[in-house]
Amino acid sequence: MKTVLFIILGCLFPLVTVAQKSSTVKNYSFEELDLVFEQEDKPAVIFLHTQWCKYCKAMIEDTFTDKKVTAIMNQNFYYVPFDAESKEDVIFKNVKFSYKPTGHRTGIHEIAQELLSQNEDKSYPVLVLINKDLEILYQYSGFLDEQEVTKILTQFI
Repeated sequence: MKTVLFIILGCLFPLVTVAQKSSTVKNYSFEELDLVFEQEDKPAVIFLHTQWCKYCKAMIEDTFTDKKVTAIMNQNFYYVPFDAESKEDVIFKNVKFSYKPTGHRTGIHEIAQELLSQNEDKSYPVLVLINKDLEILYQYSGFLDEQEVTKILTQFI
């Protein structure tokens, strides 16, 4: 009987752990950001990442699925995740931003480059907070866990 109980608990424990981190943040694109800034004045959290960055993936899978982070983000911010090496054109504030090659099979999207213009260290991931006037309120390069992101976001509420 105890063996069956341990097997059941062993199967349920991973589900409980996943359930605690299963929240999702509402994503916006830069094109949508134009519209929502007109509707409600709240800052945007822009998350610049790349496909190859393991710390970016960790933040996507862990930090941005934390229930506390998602609750704060969904209520008080617009969240714009963006691949800094995306080859898709973006129209934002009636300006077209494109991918610009920087070498053999390397490059950066102009919108990411613009957001990183104040940052000497162009390493990923990058968290940028902007207001509707496109002023950079906060910028940080590097991995941030749930507690660090919560602490940063609550400063702007």
